[in-house]
Amino acid sequence: MSNKPYTEYWYGDNNAIKRQIWWDNGNLHREDGPAYIEYYEQGGVEYQAWSHHGKLHREDGPAVVEYYRNGNLKGEQWFVNGLPREDGPAEIMYNRDGSVDSWWWRKDGNLL
Repeated sequence: MSNKPYTEYWYGDNNAIKRQIWWDNGNLHREDGPAYIEYYEQGGVEYQAWSHHGKLHREDGPAVVEYYRNGNLKGEQWFVNGLPREDGPAEIMYNRDGSVDSWWWRKDGNLL
């Protein structure tokens, strides 16, 4: 785990972790993984976001990943330096069974 300032929040009823957040100078930031992780009360990951110096950013995969309670992918969003990528889909949304529901591409900042 990164040695940056780190905050955890917990569900009160069952002492399960609710979210983990990594900070640097007041901005979401983590070098070695997602800077923000949100969990379902039962323990599975619901949402992850990779951020560098307050901007959504990831070069080796989606910067935002969402999951259904069953662990299947719900959605993926790609960002580099806070901007949606233009060399592939900027967002893919999935159905509960894992099939693709929709996707969005961006070119020159516009949705295609």
